[in-house]
Amino acid sequence: MPHIYQSGESYSALVVDFDRVWSKKLTEALHAEGVQAVECRSAREAVAFAMQRRPDIVFLDLLLPDDAGQVSGGGFLLCDQLHRWDSTIPLVVVTEVDLPDAPLLAEKVGASAYFIKPVGPKTLVEQTASLFDSSRKAGASHSTNSLAQRVMFRCHCGRRFQMCPSRRRERIACPECGEAVSVPA
Repeated sequence: MPHIYQSGESYSALVVDFDRVWSKKLTEALHAEGVQAVECRSAREAVAFAMQRRPDIVFLDLLLPDDAGQVSGGGFLLCDQLHRWDSTIPLVVVTEVDLPDAPLLAEKVGASAYFIKPVGPKTLVEQTASLFDSSRKAGASHSTNSLAQRVMFRCHCGRRFQMCPSRRRERIACPECGEAVSVPA
C-alpha cells in the first residue's frame, strides 16, 4: 500500500483509547504509513491535545475513563465536543460497543465511521485513508474562512481557547483545570 500522504505532506492522527495495547498497534500502523500519531488515554487529554494541535483525524473508543477513572461511554461526549469544536475533523469510532443503536448515536454526535473491535489496525488505516485528504481540504477552507471569526478567550488557569462564533454563550469544561468556562458573547 502506498503511503497515505502524497506530495510530501504529512498527516497527523489522534488515537484515544484506554487499551494501551490496541492504541500502540494502531499508532504503529499509522506510523508505517507516514502519519504522525499521538495517543491519549482520556477524553480530557484528547480535547486538550486537539485544541492545541488540530489533528487530521481522530480514532477513538466509546469506552473511556471519566474524571474518577471509571470506564464509561465518554466517547460519545468526546465525539460531540470535538465535532462542535471543528466539524471538519473526521472522527472514527473503533470500539467493542456492538449495540444496535450505537452507530446511529455516534453518527448523530459527529462520527464519520464506526468500526467494531476486533478490527486489524492495518485494515482500519486502509479503510479510512480517504478521510485524511478530505480532512486536510476541509480543514484548509475551514481555517482560512473562519480563523478571523474565531472567538478567542482564556480560562482562569491561563488556558487559551479559540471557538467558532456559533458557540458564543456556551459553557465548556476547561481540559486543563476542569472549571466551567463561558464562551464570550
